This record gives sequence, structure tokens and C-alpha cells, in this order.
Amino acid sequence: MLNRKTAVLAILALLLFACYPQKTWADGLTNKVALGWPLETQTFYIQASVTMAAFMTTQSQKKQSVCIDDWYFESDDIRKARNDHILDVMRKYPDHHPSAIILAILDKQCGLLEKPQK
Repeated sequence: MLNRKTAVLAILALLLFACYPQKTWADGLTNKVALGWPLETQTFYIQASVTMAAFMTTQSQKKQSVCIDDWYFESDDIRKARNDHILDVMRKYPDHHPSAIILAILDKQCGLLEKPQK
């Protein structure tokens, strides 16, 4: 159970963060920057982004979610080939955000950005 001192400190911390919002870490992130990361970091970023897109589409676009799983996660060899393709496209568009490239590729492959049918 919270005591009064803990509650007051929590409220003060909340007010501090509300009054002084932190600058986002993604500000200025471009493919040029991301391609400078170690390969393990690049592939982790791609896999995390694709995983999140697949998870989000399970909520309203089941067909796209299955497509993403089949397209990206079928096997380790397939996933490596998909990462290589995504990195190649990122090299073509160095001034774009990596997430924009990943979403564009997923949209092309699976129709990710289609409006869900009701």
C-alpha cells in the first residue's frame, strides 16, 4: 500500500515529466544512421519492427498477420533473405526512416496498410 510520501513523490515525478518532456531518441533517425549500426543491431531492429507489425495486425487484420508470419518468419534462411532485402532497400533511401521502409515493404507484400474490413 502506498504511503503519503510515496504518493507525493510519484505526483511530483509525473508533473516533472509532464512539464519537461524528453526529446525522442528516434528524432533524426534515418537509414543512413541505422546502416552504420552493427549488423546484429540492424537485424534486431528489423525483426523487432516486423514482429510488432505482425502482432498489431492480429488485432484487426488477421490475413495480413498470417501473411507477415509466412513471409518473414518461415525459416532462418528466409528471415536472413528478407533482412538482406530490407537492408538493400534502406541503402536506396538513406534519408528515410527505417520503419517507413519496413512498413512499405510489408505493405507491398501483405497489404498491411489496407483499411480493415468491418
